[in-house]
Amino acid sequence: MTLWRIQAVVDESPGRLAALTTALALCQGNILDLTVQPDSHGAVDEFFVMAPPSVGQDLLVNALTTAGGRDVRMRQAGMDELVDAATRALGLAARLSSDLEELPGVLLELLGADAAEVLSATAGSTGETATPDSGDDLHFLLVPLPDGSTVRLARRALVFTATEAARADALVRLAERLSGSGRPPEPASHCHVVLSDESELLVRPGLPGDASAAAQLHRRCSPETRRLRYFSPRHRLSAGMLERLLDRRYGHTLVAVSPQGQLVAMGHLLPTAEPGVAEVALLVEDAWQHRGLGTVLLRRLLALGRCQGFAELSAYVPPGHTRMLRLLRRVGAAEEFDMADGLVRVRIPLSPVVIASGQPAPARSGG
Repeated sequence: MTLWRIQAVVDESPGRLAALTTALALCQGNILDLTVQPDSHGAVDEFFVMAPPSVGQDLLVNALTTAGGRDVRMRQAGMDELVDAATRALGLAARLSSDLEELPGVLLELLGADAAEVLSATAGSTGETATPDSGDDLHFLLVPLPDGSTVRLARRALVFTATEAARADALVRLAERLSGSGRPPEPASHCHVVLSDESELLVRPGLPGDASAAAQLHRRCSPETRRLRYFSPRHRLSAGMLERLLDRRYGHTLVAVSPQGQLVAMGHLLPTAEPGVAEVALLVEDAWQHRGLGTVLLRRLLALGRCQGFAELSAYVPPGHTRMLRLLRRVGAAEEFDMADGLVRVRIPLSPVVIASGQPAPARSGG
């Protein structure tokens, strides 16, 4: 019997996973493990399948493709790869706690990569494991480290997913805590900002006591501004929704306060069900638009997201909201937009970075 590790991108629709498992069963494949990993182009289903020697790679790929899988990739696996994922992660964390120099090798084992290479902040590699022959079907993941260097992971055949990037980032955060270095300090909780028209505002965290002022802000906004934020021209927010937006248990909210004490804008950083991903959203009162306030809030939310350890931020934008799309592009949003429920989903990678197959990215320059 041959053990295969298989990836297939699957549209998130009822019955699609069942179709893939049925296709494997018809090929006499015995599924020993299955994980579903959210990614930028749909869910990535990963299977460990035991199949008879007579069932070759081409047969399995064709069966999964016919059943609705896309970009099907596979490679032979070893039985050691079947260790329970949680058990593996905890064991690697224990190993890391005894020797932080093991971080590149621990990352390699965590994600089942073939090679890990340390790239210094200035140039060149200090090498932990040599990169495999670049002629192979290689995929890369760049994992930034606190000292400015980068661990470049390489893996044949199987792509790295956003879920795996979040796992790598979580392990780096653990190493930071163990070393006592920590991440860069979180942006100052209160700051005064000067806009393009020289107006000065206070930006600070939103608090439960801001509920009344936030409700008034929403009432002052035009129906179009509210529609672009909530995808419907709702006149008011329920008490429950205001509570969720202003309670730190559910995420982070920044508010902008005018010199007269009015709350004139809100920015939100809200964790999602996807590992390592948070959603960002902005609401700026009409009278305060076109002054750079949205840019100020978004950049502070990005800094906050990095400090909180998120690997990626996402935003949902109506297709006609060109100003918001331009703003998101300016702060590093991915150029690929996914349509979902009539909205544009924009992704802003924070760390690490998944590199497509081909030549590995060069080392980052210092500075």
